[in-house]
Amino acid sequence: MGIKRIELHDFKGVKDGTYDLPENPIIAGQNGSGKTTLADAYFWVFSDCDYSLAKNPNVVPLNTTEAEPTVTLVLDMDGKEVTVTKTQKNRSVKDGDTIKRSSTNKYFINNVPLTERDFKAKMLSLNFDINMVLPLSHPHTFLSQKAADMKKILFDMTDSHTDLEIAQKDEDTKELAEALENYTLEEIILTQKATKKKADEETKVIPEQIIGMERVKSTERIDIWLSKKGELEEKKSILNNRKSELEAKETTEEIRHQLFDVQKKLSDAENDLKNAEHDFRRATADTVLSLKRQIREQEDVLFNIDAKVKIAEDRLVDANRRKSEAAEEWKDLKNWYFEEFNVPEKLHEDNMVCPTCGQKLPENLRKRKIAEYEKDLAEKKRQYEVRKAMWEDKLKAEKERVTQKGQAACDELRQCETDMENYASMKERRLAQKKSLEKQLEVAMVDEERPFVPEEQMVQLVDSLRERESYLKQLMASSLDIANGDEMKSIKAELAECDEKLVEVEKTLALIRHNDEIDYQIRSLEKRKMEQEQKKAYAEQLLYQADLLSKRKNDLMVDEINSHFSMVKWQLFEYQKNGGYKEICVPTIDGYRFGESTNTGRELVAKLDICNSLQKFYGMKMPIFLDGAESLNDFNVPNLDTQLILLTVTNDKELVIRGC
Repeated sequence: MGIKRIELHDFKGVKDGTYDLPENPIIAGQNGSGKTTLADAYFWVFSDCDYSLAKNPNVVPLNTTEAEPTVTLVLDMDGKEVTVTKTQKNRSVKDGDTIKRSSTNKYFINNVPLTERDFKAKMLSLNFDINMVLPLSHPHTFLSQKAADMKKILFDMTDSHTDLEIAQKDEDTKELAEALENYTLEEIILTQKATKKKADEETKVIPEQIIGMERVKSTERIDIWLSKKGELEEKKSILNNRKSELEAKETTEEIRHQLFDVQKKLSDAENDLKNAEHDFRRATADTVLSLKRQIREQEDVLFNIDAKVKIAEDRLVDANRRKSEAAEEWKDLKNWYFEEFNVPEKLHEDNMVCPTCGQKLPENLRKRKIAEYEKDLAEKKRQYEVRKAMWEDKLKAEKERVTQKGQAACDELRQCETDMENYASMKERRLAQKKSLEKQLEVAMVDEERPFVPEEQMVQLVDSLRERESYLKQLMASSLDIANGDEMKSIKAELAECDEKLVEVEKTLALIRHNDEIDYQIRSLEKRKMEQEQKKAYAEQLLYQADLLSKRKNDLMVDEINSHFSMVKWQLFEYQKNGGYKEICVPTIDGYRFGESTNTGRELVAKLDICNSLQKFYGMKMPIFLDGAESLNDFNVPNLDTQLILLTVTNDKELVIRGC
C-alpha cells in the first residue's frame, strides 16, 4: 500500500493544499515549512494522534474555532485507488466565564460516509489494520513501549514453547517441572515468594523466643543441690536420733513404732500428692503446646489457600476480559462486508463510431472492441473473485480464531469457578478445624491456670494419717520428760534450721526440674525453625529454577526472533555484577545497544528495519514516515518492501517533494 496524494483543508497551518507523492518521496524544506504536517495528517486520520504521538492533537488552524479540518488520502491498495477522508467538526459553547469546546469526527471511504467502527472494518477488509498503523508506520513507536509489551509482540513471532516442556529438558529444573504439572509458573513464583517471606519472618522470631526461654532456666547444678539435701537430711537424722535418746524413757516402744509407721505412710502419701500435681501440670502444658502447634499448621494452610484464591481471582478477571474481547471481536466480524462487483460501463453505439470522422466503425473493428471489452470485464471479474475469496478465507480464519479465543476463555472461567469453589470448601473446613482447636485451646489454658484438685481418696488418706500422727504425738508427749535441759532446746533449734534449709533446697530443685519443660519447648521451637528453613530452602530452589527457566526460554526464542530482522538484533537478558540474571528487552546494532557507540543515522535505519520486519511478519504493507531523515546519507537509505517517506531539513523555503 502507498500514498499517492494528500489533500489538506483547514488543517493546522494549511488552508488548502494538495501534495502528489511519488513511490518513495523525499519531502524537503526549512523548519516550519510543513513537512511534519503531512505526517501529522496521516497519523491523525488513522490513529487520532500526530507524529509526536500526542493523542487528540489540536489540528484547528490558529485564530479560529469553527473551522472543519479535513484530510483526504488517495491510496494505492494493491493497484486499486481508494480515497480515505476524515473531517472534524468543532463547536464552542460559552458556559458562564468559561468556553467549552467539543469536536466530532466523520469518516469517508470513496466518498461513502461510515461510522468509526465501519471505517475500521472496511479498512481491515482491504488488509489495512488501523490498530497496527503506529507500530508499522512510525519508526519511534515500537521502542517507546515498555519492555514487557515489546517482549509480548516479539514472543508472538516465535513457535510456541510451554514452560513445562522447557523445564523437563534439564535435570537442574526437575523440581520446577514437577510443580508445573499442577500450577502455572506465575502461581509457583507468587506462592514460593510468600512461603519464603513467611519462613524468613519465623526463623528471625524463633531464636529470640529460645533466648528468652534460656534466660528463665536455672543455671544451678542438680547434683550439687541433691548433695546439699542429702547432707541436711543426714544431719537431721542424727539430730532426731539424739533427740530420741533424750526423750523420756517412759515412752513405750509400741507407741514409738506406731508413730514411725504412721509418719512413713504420711510421707509417702504427701509425695504421691505432689507427684499427681506435677503430672497434672505437665499434661496440661503438653496439651496447650500441641493445640498451638496444630493451630499454626491450620493458619499455614489457610494462608496458602488465600494465595491460591487471589491467583484464581486474577485468572477469573483475565478470562472475563478475554471473553468480552472475543464477544466484541465477534460483533465486529459481523459488520465485515465485501464491496459488490462494480461492472464497467457497457458499450453503446456512441462508443462504436470513429472519434475523428463520426462514421460507424467497420464490423471487424466493432468485433475487436467488443472482444477487448469482454476480455477486460472477464479479467476484472476474475481479480474480484480472487480478492473476495481471500477476504472470505481471512473472515473464516478470524471467526475460528475468535471462537477458539472465546471457548478458551469460557473453559478458563469454568475452571476458575471450580477452583474457587474447591478453595472455598477447603477454607471452610480448615476454618472449622481451626475454630474447634481454638475452643479446645481455651479449655486447655483454663485447665492450665486452675488450681490442682487431688482425688478425694488421696486427701482423705493424708488427713487421716495426719490426725493419727497428731494423736500419737500427743500420746507420746504425755510421757516425755520435758526437763532435758539446754541440749534438747539446741537440738530442736537445729532441727528447725534444717527444715528451713530443706524448704529452700526443695524450691531450688523444683526450678531445676522445670528446666526439662523449658527444654521440651525449646526443642519444639527448634524443630519448627528447621521446618521453616526447609520450606525456605525449597522455595529458594524453585525460584532459582524459575530464573533458569526464564533464561533458557529467552535463549530458545532469541534466535527465532532475530531471524525476522535484517539489521536489529534483540538482547532479552543480561547478567548483573552480582552474578544475578535479569530479563530485559533491548535492541542492538552491530553488537551495540541503542545509544551506546551508535550514531543517529544508524539508529534511524535500525528503526526502519523494525517497522519493515513487523510489516513482513503481519503480512501488511503501510507507508513509513521518517522525520529527521537529513541524518541519513543517500548510500545508507535502506531498500524497504513498502513506501518510505523521508522528511528532510534543507534550505528550501517552500516545500519540495521529489523521488528518492
